[in-house]
Amino acid sequence: MCVLKEVCTAFTCQQVQTLKTNVMDVAHDLSTMKKDQIQYLTKMLETVDIFKLKLQLKAAW
Repeated sequence: MCVLKEVCTAFTCQQVQTLKTNVMDVAHDLSTMKKDQIQYLTKMLETVDIFKLKLQLKAAW
């Protein structure tokens, strides 16, 4: 714990703010990527469902 305190006191307020901003930027980027991936996978599932339905209709004829 003492080492952590020494490291933290070695940073200036500006450096701490910069680190905080970088962490927030990364968190935002990850959140955006996660949302994009969910949208992509949802679209893929919809495409597969449509394909399966077409196959079922074709097999019914």
